[in-house]
Amino acid sequence: MSHPAYERMRKIVDKIVTHYRTDFTTHDTAHLDNLDTSEPFLWFARPYGTHLFSRPGIANDKARGWSGFAPCVASINRSEPQGSGWYLWDGSTFRIIDKDRARSLLQKWEDDAPPKTEENKRARYLRGGW
Repeated sequence: MSHPAYERMRKIVDKIVTHYRTDFTTHDTAHLDNLDTSEPFLWFARPYGTHLFSRPGIANDKARGWSGFAPCVASINRSEPQGSGWYLWDGSTFRIIDKDRARSLLQKWEDDAPPKTEENKRARYLRGGW
């Protein structure tokens, strides 16, 4: 894996993730492989898994009719072990951020994504979007 954030993410997973490590080793790393290193993304980690959100990923999901990503921010709560939480790769640095910032970014990325239409679904499919 050559993404600049990968090693930091792996260390967090090694430290805190006790279940569903394949969230990171399979799904998040595949997502990273398809992102330009300058593309921002949000990532959360907790003992029972990880998830990576990016603008292209959210646009792809929205085109399929999935939405409502911002409320998932509540899935990380203050009782989680140290290191659990939301992280932002801004195109050059990887750092932990608070829930409000994560919620705001997810909402913005979802609002900016084109709405679900058959034309959008077809165009994404033809580009190999899913």
